[in-house]
Amino acid sequence: MAASSLTGVTPTLCNPDLPKYNVLVTQSESMLKNYINLSGSSPTFVFRLKFKNVSDADHDLLLSHWMETKGGAESFTWKTVPPYIDGNHDGVADGENMTGHWVHKSFKHKPNPHSWDVDLKFEAI
Repeated sequence: MAASSLTGVTPTLCNPDLPKYNVLVTQSESMLKNYINLSGSSPTFVFRLKFKNVSDADHDLLLSHWMETKGGAESFTWKTVPPYIDGNHDGVADGENMTGHWVHKSFKHKPNPHSWDVDLKFEAI
């Protein structure tokens, strides 16, 4: 079951990681390494989201969404993708909506005197 979409708060900074291919490396009888690509031809895309100096309401929105998705167990649609991000992975920055989930144990928040800093990781599927 998919959780509700994330809307209403846009990250201050979004750093895309390099695409990740799930590769299993094993040794064979000849002592050479065998490489098996478990992800097929489609890599996993992970984005590091930084929300700087967000209000209490935006912090509560992010925290409640994290809890609603059970810390990354349920997928959702991220609708506030910054325009400089290639949402559909076609090589053109478009800020298109992405479906995915939060990376487990990636929610980090730090209180400031009148705001919050929140760091999250989003994995597109």
